[in-house]
Amino acid sequence: MPDRNPLPRAILFDWGGTLMEDDSTSTVAAAGSPDIRRVPGALEALIACRPHATICVATNAMVSNDAEVWDALSLAGLAGGVSHVFSRQSLGFGKQDERFWLHVQATLGLMPQHMLMIGDDFDGDVAAPARAGLNALWLNRETQERRVGTGYDTLFSLTELPDRLFG
Repeated sequence: MPDRNPLPRAILFDWGGTLMEDDSTSTVAAAGSPDIRRVPGALEALIACRPHATICVATNAMVSNDAEVWDALSLAGLAGGVSHVFSRQSLGFGKQDERFWLHVQATLGLMPQHMLMIGDDFDGDVAAPARAGLNALWLNRETQERRVGTGYDTLFSLTELPDRLFG
């Protein structure tokens, strides 16, 4: 777990590649995809985190706006307990833009150090929020490479998350 704050008040999950299997070539909104599949451990991670923190989705999805992400969350059985969706399509800027994190912070009423971002894209899901003062976990399901730095660490499976945060 990153060292800025051991218990986050809000946990933000990336959508594609973190909660749902990602087809980055798709030009169809997530809810319109014929094959919505959860990442292994996604539902269990959300259920384990819900009693401890506000659960949100923060996505740079190219095609899906907030409403379409909500629809996809519902279809994947992940909507229960998610409080907010923050999407690049609805905000007009993505996670690499500091305004994204300022909007999240203002909406949730939290200081950045009280938020944790989890995602599979190191630059957008880890480096960008860490620059904005959030803690972050890089979900690296592809290799055994571990990246650790100020405010961020590596997670190899969502099944590790509950013990990592609350164990």
